[in-house]
Amino acid sequence: MSVRTKKSKLKQLAGITLALVTWVSAVHSQEIQWRGRHFVSEFAHRFRMDPGGQLKIYDVRGDIWVRTWDKNEVRVRERVKMEVYDDREARAVLEELQSARRHRGPLLEIGGAPYRQRGVYVDFQVTTPRQFNVELETSGGELDVSDLTGKATLSTSGGDLKLSNIDGEIEARTSGGDVRVRGATGRTEVRTSGGDIYLVRIGGPVEAKTSGGNVVVRGAEAEVDVRTSGGDIE
Repeated sequence: MSVRTKKSKLKQLAGITLALVTWVSAVHSQEIQWRGRHFVSEFAHRFRMDPGGQLKIYDVRGDIWVRTWDKNEVRVRERVKMEVYDDREARAVLEELQSARRHRGPLLEIGGAPYRQRGVYVDFQVTTPRQFNVELETSGGELDVSDLTGKATLSTSGGDLKLSNIDGEIEARTSGGDVRVRGATGRTEVRTSGGDIYLVRIGGPVEAKTSGGNVVVRGAEAEVDVRTSGGDIE
């Protein structure tokens, strides 16, 4: 093996070691506080991403709030609540969450087994480029998306869905909450098993279904298909 090759491999190894040390140090430097019956930690991550990319958050418990800006960057703020015995266990949870964030080219994925741990609840505040696609799924929280140019796919088992000023297609489903859409240009499909639906200023075709609530549609500009099993239609 040449001297140049050895130096190159040593530089690569040093870079990997530095990255690991930085990552572990970041976890251990995060402030953890005891609040009520939870350990709580708040932190932020930034990812260099161009417009037209995709954010996917799935298999989490908590609220997800998405806004946009004119930067080629995604900022993710997380507030983690942990029902664990001590500070050491809390830091172990935070280390596991690090492995559940994956950035590959135009795709940023957050979620999976570490976020499904018993007693772990995470609220997200995310800012993306204005032109972006989002796919959000939570098992027990509210989803709120505004001022987005792209497709928005939302699903929650136990909360409300709120969307405003969406220049693109919408697919939104909740098992136990209301759906509110104010301002959309594309096809809008919304469903709820136990709540009301409010749709205002929808430019594309509308399909809205609820099993136990009212449906209100105002300012629809295309075909509207509305159904309810236990409420009124306005």
